[in-house]
Parts: sequence; structure tokens; C-alpha cells
Amino acid sequence: MKSNFLRLSYFAIAAAGMLTACNQENVSSDMANSGNVLSISVSQNDFSPVDAESRAVTNLTNRTTTFENGDKLGLYVVSNADGSYHYENVPFTYNGESWESESASTIYYYKNSDYIVYYPYIEDLQLTVGETGVSGAIKTVFESKSDFYTQNTADAYEAVDLMMAEVENPSDANVTFNLAHKFSMIEISVPVRKYITERTYNDEKFEYNAPVKLEWTSPLAYGDNEVTPYAAGKGVYRFIVKPGTDVAVNIDGYVQYEEEPFNFSNNNAALTLTEGSFKHYKVTVDGISNDVTVRDLEVGDYYYSDGSIYPYGNQEGDNDLNNPMVEGCIGVIYQVADHTYGDNERTAVVGVNGTEWIHGNVIALEDLQGDKIAWGSHSTGLEGNIYSGTDENSHIDINFVTDMRGYELSHNDNLRDEASVKSALDYTKEYPSTSSGWYLPSAGQMMMLWINLGEYNLNMNDDLMIGDNNLEDQKDDCYTKLLSHFTAIGSSLGNVQQWWTVTENYDSGANQNKAWTFKINTQYNNGDKTGFLDRKKDTNQAVVRPVLSF
Repeated sequence: MKSNFLRLSYFAIAAAGMLTACNQENVSSDMANSGNVLSISVSQNDFSPVDAESRAVTNLTNRTTTFENGDKLGLYVVSNADGSYHYENVPFTYNGESWESESASTIYYYKNSDYIVYYPYIEDLQLTVGETGVSGAIKTVFESKSDFYTQNTADAYEAVDLMMAEVENPSDANVTFNLAHKFSMIEISVPVRKYITERTYNDEKFEYNAPVKLEWTSPLAYGDNEVTPYAAGKGVYRFIVKPGTDVAVNIDGYVQYEEEPFNFSNNNAALTLTEGSFKHYKVTVDGISNDVTVRDLEVGDYYYSDGSIYPYGNQEGDNDLNNPMVEGCIGVIYQVADHTYGDNERTAVVGVNGTEWIHGNVIALEDLQGDKIAWGSHSTGLEGNIYSGTDENSHIDINFVTDMRGYELSHNDNLRDEASVKSALDYTKEYPSTSSGWYLPSAGQMMMLWINLGEYNLNMNDDLMIGDNNLEDQKDDCYTKLLSHFTAIGSSLGNVQQWWTVTENYDSGANQNKAWTFKINTQYNNGDKTGFLDRKKDTNQAVVRPVLSF
């Protein structure tokens, strides 16, 4: 009975299957298909001018938002059926070519859903969704920031420049978003002294401008909101505002290039701005030409936080100026173009993401705040970064003073957390986004100070910088010239004139764990002298003076 029942059951099921096959239409699922994995691409719209005047100056400088490695945007996928989230605030990161999800799980495509992206990303974004939906809720979060109108840095400006895009019910897993600015922008330009180099860098001439000081005689304001704008460079100041109708804009201030101020005002003009639009105000100053002067970068020029450069040089060139602006200056250009000395030519400082800084190197105007510190504890030395300082003939090792890898070594995983290196990387003095950022210089980069700013010829005496030969007169002359570049901008070489480098030393003796310092001193008591000194990493102390490249 049991076996017959099973046999009958089998035939019954088989027959039912045959009948079903004659009457059903199969529906397939694509959830196992790799084509169902979400792939996004992103483009972006620029701000649009509100009038002919603004339109006429759109080539003043680039207003297009460009994405860099590491930039993040957030993704929401919302079901059309009930408004629930398939995905909520999933970060996507730009890798230089495309946007990749940071989620530990694969992000899939859902039909009958709306896809919303926003930029810049907020990790802990909390939304209260109402009638305006997810997009409106995101905008409300940005609008409610208490520091919305404080935009005095590039990061602060970007943090409120909300861009969004929404695609309703896309047809497949390849979704294209066209980001649009959700707020408005006001731009103020003041004339600057403009320069272009005669020499080329990667087949392009370098354009730069001298710094200008801008002050407000009454607060810069948009309606009832006092604004601190972002200095975008080349005399351009920008700030993001919330769109509005007939909003009073108060622009009342002065610009200063040397000692004389030039006043300006727009008489509290009213302005109407819509989402994604911008208004440009152009300040004119008699005596400041729009002509571009041909002048190569020079050692001794001053470098500023907005990327401007004061053409100070050696005060011998026809286009050198002699009254540098102190405000905003962050360093002295101590090397231009080729970033090395001797036969080991190296034409660029290369960043970890392949970015090259090919124009010059800058040393900070001041030591890091605080007491002297130990170099660190890297006990064995990094292979390829260990120099005894001298060659087999007791002359200075040319490889030692032509190693320009300060940036590369400062970002090396084995060195970046050492106290001296980390201090340089964490230096808080603002720098332009077009530069490398601060790092600890190599011994060769410190030598460039002496060669370029101190006008010292390394071939005078190979063991001038290491050894027993003090050559006080030659060192005093170099010291005086080097110091003059700092005093002219109201700075100094510091009270403790012994600076750490990222370059290491290692020997088989008892004092094997060392790094190199560069000592600048005109006092020669007890054998102290200007030059390179190897010091124990974990017990000796010196100060840190960082450098950057641009």
C-alpha cells in the first residue's frame, strides 16, 4: 500500500505538471544576474549667470565643481510603493575616474524606485521627510546649518555648496545623475597684478598673481546674514547663499596692494537669485592694470594661503616688488622648477595619487608651535633612506644632499606616524588646494635652503656641511642672506635653529638609531656649527619646520 500510494502520487504530480506547463507563462528573475548590480555615473552643472554683466565675466575663472580622489556623495533609493528605503545614505567615493560604493554589501538596482544623490556627503545625515520628499529634507539639513554663511575656507565653502540629482524609476541598473547646485552663489572680483612665466612646465606656462588685501568697512551681508567669503584666488571671493527675491546685498570695503587703500561700495543693491544662479560684482581700481607681466618664478618670492605669489625675488629683477604683504603669507619659495641639485635631476614632487607639483617648493615662515620634540622611534631605518652623510673619502655624500623625497617619505606608512613627521603633516597653517600640503623635508631639501636662499655653492668645499671645518665667514654670509628673506616678511629663523629632516642615519655602533637635523647657527662655541648633525631619534630633540610643493 505504501509503495502504491507513492507511485500514484508521483504520477499525479507529473500529470499536474504537464497540465500546468500547457497553461502558464514563466516569469524570470534577474536577481542573480550581474547586470542587476547598480552602477552610477555623475556629471555636474555649473552656476548660471543672472544677468548680462555676470555672463560677460564667466571666463574670469573656473566655477565648475571638479571632483578629486576621495570625494564622497550619498545615495538614497526610495520605493515608489510605500516610500521605504531600499538604500539610505550609502556613500560612493570618487577614485579619479568613477564612483564606487563603500558599502560592505553589493548595491543592487530596484525597479519602481526613485534614486537621489547629493554632494558633499554627510556621514550622520538625519532626515525628517515631509511633502518635499527626500530631496527637500536633504536641502533643509544644509539650510539649517548654524555656520552656513561662514565660508572663509575651501572646505567651509564646499560644505554648504549642496549639489543634488534625482532620477525617477530608471529603466536599468546603469543610472546617470546630473548634479545641480541647490543654492545660489555671489562672486566679487578685485583687480590683481597678474603674471605669466616665460619658461614652461609640462609644456604650459604658469600663471599667477600678487596677493591683495581685502577688508570690509561694514560687514559683507546678504540680507540679514553676515558673510565671511571664500578667497578662491586671483582676486576672486565667493559665497553660497540661499535663493531669495529682492534681497539686499551690502558690499562696502577696500582693497590694498601696498600702503594705499582703495575704497568701494555697491550702495546696498537688491538682488533676486534663483536656485543654481550666481551674480558677479566687479570692483575696479585705478592704477591696477589688467595687463599680464612676463616674469618667471624666483627663489625668494613669497607664497600665500590662497595660492598667490608676491614677486620679491632677489630685488635685482625689473619686475621685483619690494613691499610684500604680510597678511596671508605662509612661506618663502626656496626652490623653483627642478627640485634637486647636481646630476640627479628630478623635475617634480609626486603625490600618493599621482598628482605632480612641478613649479616650486616653499618653506614655512615659522617653526611648529610648542617645545622641541624627538624625531620618533623608527629603530632600524627605512631601506633607501639611510645615509651616513659622507662618502668613502669623508666628503659630503652627493646622494645625501640631492635626495628630494620629503613628501614621499613623509607619507610612507612606516614613517608618517613618527612624532616629527606627523607634526609636519598636521601643521594647521592653511594652504591652497593646488599645493601638496605640508610635509617634513628631506636632508636634500634643507640643503636647497642653503644653496638657493643662502646662495651657497656646494662645490666650495665638499665637507663644509659635515665635519670639523667650520668656515665661519662663508657660513655667516649664507646665514645673513637666508635670514634676510624671513625678516623682510616680518618672520625669523626661530629661536631654536636646529630642524629635523625626514632623512635617517644608521650604523652598527651603540648610537645607531639616528636621524639628520639641519643646524643653522652663527655661534661656534663648543664645536657647534651650521650644517647637518645626526641625532638620536628617540632622545635628542629639535624643532619641525615644514615645507610644501606647488
